Amino acid sequence: MALESTQTQPALAAHVVAFSGRFASAPTHAVAGTSVHLIHGDADRVMSVESSRSAAKQLQELAVHVTLDIEPGMGHGISARMLWQRPGRQAPLLHCEANRD
Repeated sequence: MALESTQTQPALAAHVVAFSGRFASAPTHAVAGTSVHLIHGDADRVMSVESSRSAAKQLQELAVHVTLDIEPGMGHGISARMLWQRPGRQAPLLHCEANRD
């Protein structure tokens, strides 16, 4: 779903880090200011690493800022090493502020 958010107008996300994911359908356009970082294990038997390779290529063709890290020997999951590969790794993975009105 995070990857699909880059295809909405207006964009729902400016920066997406996708672990072992894929687009539901091929991306069709670039939203200004959006960047995508794909991280995928090369031994993933649930979702092929080729889906991330293909997405990276399609996004590059659309002039989206995209990076791809492939984790050798990793299946469908997230390793500690993969967490350290993500951009902004010194920041928390998820930051939420509750609306306390």
